Parts: sequence; C-alpha cells; structure tokens
Amino acid sequence: MFRAKFRYYVCTRTSRDQGYIGECYQDVVPEEDDDPPVTVVAPQETEDIDFELGLLTEDSFEDDNTCGQANLIDTDVMPQEHTLYPRRDEDWVKLDVSYGETCIIETLDLSFECDTYIYLYDTDCSTLLSKDNDTGVGDASMITYDFPSAGTYYLKVDSWGVGLGTYKISVSRGCSLLMLYGEDSEKVEMLREFRDKVLSKSPEGQELIKLYYQWSPVIAEMMENDAEFKQEVKELIDGLLGLVGEETE
Repeated sequence: MFRAKFRYYVCTRTSRDQGYIGECYQDVVPEEDDDPPVTVVAPQETEDIDFELGLLTEDSFEDDNTCGQANLIDTDVMPQEHTLYPRRDEDWVKLDVSYGETCIIETLDLSFECDTYIYLYDTDCSTLLSKDNDTGVGDASMITYDFPSAGTYYLKVDSWGVGLGTYKISVSRGCSLLMLYGEDSEKVEMLREFRDKVLSKSPEGQELIKLYYQWSPVIAEMMENDAEFKQEVKELIDGLLGLVGEETE
C-alpha cells in the first residue's frame, strides 16, 4: 500500500518465445489520501512475468541538467549515484584530467529497465568527442578515451528510450584488468558482472570496489614497469576466475 504525493514506477518484463519484452509505466500517481494496491496483469499467453515497483525521486546531485550545472566527479573513487527522472532528465558531470591520461568512463549497477547513454564533450562543453549506449554490462554504457591535453571535460548521461531509473557512474584511470586481458576480453566482462551483480550488493563488496579504484592505477603502473610482477598478478586473478564465474551464473 502506498500514500499519494509521490510518483511510482511499475516495470514488467515478460518472456514470450525468444527473448524478453519489457514495458515500463512511469508516473503512477495514487489518488490523494488513498492506499491503492498496485496490480500487474500479465497477458494470458505469458508463461512468466517479472516486475519491479519502486519510488523514483531526484538524486542528491540535482540540479545538474546543463553543462553549467555539472558536478565534479573524482577519478578512482566510489561511483556517484544518480537517477534518471523525470522524463528527458539529463545528468551532467565534469572531470579534470592530465595530459595523455587514459580514462574509463562507465555506468554500472543499473536498476530494472534503466538504460543509459553517455556523451563525452571537450573542454568547450559542445564538441562531442565520444558516445556510447551499451558497451558496458547489460544496458550500461562505457567509454575508454585517451585525452590529448589536460583540462576539464564534460559528460552527459541520459536515457535510451524510456529507460528511467537509478544508476552509478565512475571514472577510472589505468585499469589493471585491461592491461592483463584487453578491453574486449570475456574475462574482463565476467569481472565487471561480478562487480555489478555481487560485490556492489553488500557493504563489504562496496569496500572492495573502492579499494580497487584506489589502487588499480598504482598496480597498472607497476605492471607496466615490471613484467614479472604483471605475470604474478595475472596468475592470481586467473585462479579466481572460476569462483567468479560460479557467482555470476
């Protein structure tokens, strides 16, 4: 039961032959002072149905709907939590980079039916440098970019279609995993899924993610200068991949 004065969303996902068909109903507003139940009715031919009922509110970084309102995001720290709501919402962030830095910009831990799109803009806040819809895990977005000069660059995140919901955004430098396996590696994809589906769901796991973002650039630099150390790190992670795979299945 829910009181009025808030806006809710209902998302359904039904399996029908091949793949899934998803629908979202945003802005479900109960009548004033009523406690109506929310009912989700599946088509008769549907074998199973998943649904999520939740409350969407503006995140703590609002207002951040324009380049001039962009909030600074630090690299190699815990991701920022944002909400794409209401419709046509845009979230702007800015990052300071040094000459020649390579950064990995990604959304993660998306809520049910959230679908992000990232745009990277130059220091003038108008020249588009790169964009991505779903290179990340599931409907998440990811951009890897080599910055040719130092300065403040800008990121815009909006929704693809009507995919509103919550997400996190992170910016990291010198990813040690990419040095070991390459950007398009299935092993890197598996480890990202483990981060999003397992580690991010508990305080202990979130602390491990924080430590990774903190120490990954240092480890990457050490591996670049020490081939023997790089091989030792690879053997250690290879030994953990079997357990990781079991957790993400």
